[in-house]
Order: sequence, then structure tokens, then C-alpha cells
Amino acid sequence: MDKKEMNEHILVCLSPSPSNTKIIEAASKMVEAFNANFTALYVKTTKEPSKEDRQRLNDNVKFAQDRGATIESVFGDDVAYQIIEYSRLSHVTKIVVGKSRVKGLSNIKPTLVDKLIAQAGNVDVYIIPDTEDTRPAPKEKEPIDLNALKKDLLKSFVILSITTLISYLFFEIGFADSSIMMVYILGVMIIAMITQGKAYSLITSALIVVIFNFCLLSLDLL
Repeated sequence: MDKKEMNEHILVCLSPSPSNTKIIEAASKMVEAFNANFTALYVKTTKEPSKEDRQRLNDNVKFAQDRGATIESVFGDDVAYQIIEYSRLSHVTKIVVGKSRVKGLSNIKPTLVDKLIAQAGNVDVYIIPDTEDTRPAPKEKEPIDLNALKKDLLKSFVILSITTLISYLFFEIGFADSSIMMVYILGVMIIAMITQGKAYSLITSALIVVIFNFCLLSLDLL
């Protein structure tokens, strides 16, 4: 029997994570230190990986092979159970797994690492911190263009003035209130098309309500 088989058997968990190579590298160094057998295990689940994830996984598999790992795969949605069961059947003595430092639901819901530690029994679980944050960087807020702001305010004021003038003429001629409101609605649509953002059309809509209710209707009562 190979001396390695009587001593240590190290298992590293494969994943599509960009930082998985760091986990594999750490496990590879442990293999050298303990003169151990080396297995890289991937647990397939019913969740279909994206094209990008499949490519990263293939790269990580090749990385593990280049460092002498035997590649194995099992299938099951309970990833922790599959890892522990494989470890038990294959006489694994040490499991190397990564853990993200990103906080969130992991404070409430048990993570893969939590489950492995709880079910590992006599198998040692080595946790390698995932120092690479793969979350997209927050978008920087664009600086406010004061010139564009002034232009949009001027455009809104001009359109509102024109629609108010037309509405007043319609009022004097005797058009129905619904026709006058259609003029204002057209004005709001024009403002929405020629200005940036929704704020201008919303503010204009509020001003129209004020003008229509307190100006034109007041004139109608005279």
C-alpha cells in the first residue's frame, strides 16, 4: 500500500469562483508539506451554470490538474453533504475550502463552511479566506452639469409659459376644460423629451395642477 494512502488525503473544493485558484494553491502547498494524496472535487447541482462560470470552472480544473490533483465530481444539491460523503468514502483527512468575506445573509443562513464544519467529524476543515471581492464596483455618481441644468430649467419654463398662454386663449374662446388639459399634457410630454431626467416633467406636472386649479378655474368663477 502506498505510504500516502496510510497518511494524509487532502481534498480541495472546486468552484467557478475567480479566487478558487488561491484555494487550490493553498491545498497544493499542504499536499507537499504532508506528502499527501491530492483530490480536487466539484459538486454538480441542478442549477445550470452560466457560460462564464463554466469557462472559469474549466480553468480552475486545469489549474488543479497542473498541481497534481486528481479531478473528481459528484452530483447533488446538498453540496456540503456530497463533500462529506465523498470524503468519508475516499478516506479524506483534510478538506480545504474558501470562504467569502462578504457579509450578508450568511449571518443568518448557514454557509457551506458552517455545514462542513458541523458534519466533518474527524476530518479537518481548513478555511482559506476569499480576499478577492468579486462584487461589481459601485457606480460613481456623475457630477452635476450646472449649464445643462440651467438649460433644462429654461426649456421647461418656456414650454410651460407657452402652454399656459395657449390654455388661456382656449379658455377665453370657451374651450372645454378637457381640451385645456390636453394642451398642458402635450407640454409635459415635450418637456420630458427635450430635458434630461424625469424631475423636470414631474415638477412641471405639479405646477400645471396649481395653475389649472387656482388660476384658470378661479377666472372661470369670476
